[in-house]
Amino acid sequence: MDEMELLRYMVTIEGIIETNGWAVQGVFPTSSGDGPPFSYTVGLWKQFRHPELVITGLDPHQAQPLLNDIGTRVKGGTRFSPGARLDDVIAGRSGVAMPVMFIAVLEAHKDESLGVALRYYGSEPFEALQVLWPDTKGVLPVEPGFEEKFRSAQPVWSEP
Repeated sequence: MDEMELLRYMVTIEGIIETNGWAVQGVFPTSSGDGPPFSYTVGLWKQFRHPELVITGLDPHQAQPLLNDIGTRVKGGTRFSPGARLDDVIAGRSGVAMPVMFIAVLEAHKDESLGVALRYYGSEPFEALQVLWPDTKGVLPVEPGFEEKFRSAQPVWSEP
């Protein structure tokens, strides 16, 4: 993306944030070594002084409704902090509720991965929380018994 395309894209993002309070940015890997897809919000910090939200390992089309569900709660006044759990987030088109947990995102992961948010905020620091989702048994990645086959699909960004 050249600089002019990026400027146009950022104008679009800013318009979405003005209308909705936040935007969701999806990131698809471009090669097998790029890791799993991830998505994140842009605007929650500026609009509501709530950390941005990141979810790893889900296709952005699956992640967007989940992040929008949580974003709507933030817009309504709910606040989430590291360690908080939420048991009724609506997961995608299935409409099935699932538990999630919030953990703090390390600065290094923000700097490496949240390019649109970094561009939007410029030099203003912002916080971010990762939204952890469960395996097929309902176990979260930071809990004993999490299915190992899902570990590489959902990297935990609070680990160095």
